[in-house]
Order: sequence, then C-alpha cells, then structure tokens
Amino acid sequence: VLSQLINGANEELLIVSFVVFNIPEILSLLKEALLRGVKITCIFESPEESQGKITFQGFDAFNEDILKQIKILIWEKEMRPVNTDGKFGTLHAKCAVADRRVSFISSANLTINAMTLNMELGLLIYDENVAQEIVDHFEHLTVNGVLRVR
Repeated sequence: VLSQLINGANEELLIVSFVVFNIPEILSLLKEALLRGVKITCIFESPEESQGKITFQGFDAFNEDILKQIKILIWEKEMRPVNTDGKFGTLHAKCAVADRRVSFISSANLTINAMTLNMELGLLIYDENVAQEIVDHFEHLTVNGVLRVR
C-alpha cells in the first residue's frame, strides 16, 4: 500500500515513521518520485532524541542523493513532553500522505520486516479532508517550533 501511495504521488509526499531500516524498494520508489518532481518531507525518530529507544538513525537508510533532495524534520528532545520519571515522549506515529489527498495510517514501521514478515494493520484513506488535517498537523508543529528542519 505504501508503494502504491508513493507511486501515485505527483506533487508532495509526507512520510512519518518511528523506525526506518533496510528499505531498498521504498528508496527506489522515492527516487522515482523525486524525478517526477514530488516534494518529499520525512519525519523519523532518532537515536539521540529517543534516548536509546532506537539505536540507529533512520535517515542512514537513505543514500546521500536522496537526502539532498528531501525535507527532513526533527522532533528535538527539548521540545518533547517529559513525565514525572523524566522519560521523554517518542515519535511513534506511522503514516504517509500523498498530494494532500490520500493517507495511509499504519502500525508498520518503515522496515523490510514490517513489509514482508510482520502482521501489521493499516488504513488507506481517500479523503482530502483527512489528508489535509494530517499535513496541517505536522506543518503546525513545524511553524510552532516543535519540529525543526534538519
């Protein structure tokens, strides 16, 4: 479904994931989308910001050519809520939005296991209002400094 969404994007693509690892097929589709002129924004969890909840940087899965062409947003530790035990919030969302028209909300991380082995559940939504609300949410977080451009 994510492949379908990426292939169908003509203008812009938002991808959010907690873990990103070993995704050659997705990288190939993202390269093709960039060649079509699709503007891509990615928001992934990071080892530094997650306080060790993950041990590798999701953007390391991307080659330098793609990294130069996409917009990367980071949720810095200083902007995260903290509970009474001192634990920070985690970027755990997993979704993708194409052209502010189609949304994919999923339990699956952006990993080869999620795409080939795991039992995951996702919902593909063809509703411009829902898609726009998701994009607006992340844009609002960026404008208000919760997310920043890497």
